[in-house]
Amino acid sequence: MATSNNMTYFLLYVALTLFSFAGLWRGWYLRKRLPKSARNVLLESIIFCGIFLLWSTVLTLLDLRSSDDPTVFVITVFTASIFLHMVPRVSIPLFAVNEAILLTGYLWMRNGVGLNSGIFINTMVMTILAATLSVMYYCNQSRDYAYVKTIAEKNAEIERMNQQLKILVQTDPLTGLLNRRFMDEILPGIWEQCQKVQKPLAFLMIDIDDFKHYNDQFGHQAGDQCIEKLAKVFQKYSDNANSFAFRYGGEEFAMVHLGLDKGASKELAETIRQEVESLFADQHITVSVGVYHGLPQSQDTADAFIHKADRALYRAKTNHKNQVVLDSIATSA
Repeated sequence: MATSNNMTYFLLYVALTLFSFAGLWRGWYLRKRLPKSARNVLLESIIFCGIFLLWSTVLTLLDLRSSDDPTVFVITVFTASIFLHMVPRVSIPLFAVNEAILLTGYLWMRNGVGLNSGIFINTMVMTILAATLSVMYYCNQSRDYAYVKTIAEKNAEIERMNQQLKILVQTDPLTGLLNRRFMDEILPGIWEQCQKVQKPLAFLMIDIDDFKHYNDQFGHQAGDQCIEKLAKVFQKYSDNANSFAFRYGGEEFAMVHLGLDKGASKELAETIRQEVESLFADQHITVSVGVYHGLPQSQDTADAFIHKADRALYRAKTNHKNQVVLDSIATSA
């Protein structure tokens, strides 16, 4: 009989060990796939707890055949309550059913004879305590999670608002191009970087020809629509990494291109001029472009490039307009 009992105990512990290893592997596998597998993690944790409690109940019933010691049951139930935090609708039935199985088995084994009331009292008190602890831990974790979630949501909202504010500060509301304020902010850094690596820099100043006359004739709403369409042309030729497009003010725009040689800078400006002329052929809208190109030198400044591009633009405007001026060289339309 003793040998049979020993073998039963041995098999029960072997089964628990194998099941525990399988549960740990499964938990590790599912946790790698969080949050998609969150529901499966919770479900399988509850199943594991149920089997663990059932195992302890069977082992305790074996012990109760020869003694009145429910230690295994008490320890197991308490352990489950600490490590598995469950909602009341799961925790209470799980622990209650396990207690009912234990007491029913105990009554059946003893056949109503030689019952120890301490078994009933101790296991029931422990079951109630375990269910309560499990629910309390769950509630505490839920509060912590809700707090962390609220903080995360608030931080995300602040970040979103900061991004919106950053966009508002950096961009022109009408065109979506970068604004002059942002140009003044980033241009010195671009200048220093190009000077350090000896990368050529092209600065384009672009002005809509006779835009005041267009505004007076067709109204400011039509003028705004014209500026928006122009901005889309400039956006095509900027990537905000090596090329930037800015609304400089009113009907004037600026573009900065890194790494282009002088010929490519002139070709780009001419391409933009021709595209604008073709796009607005019916409205007779054209642009003049002043370009200054060169390698930033220590004796120069970013403002000097802007000033020289502006002078090139002035020459384009005073020389029949609708043309590109690169340094002092004019190319007729």
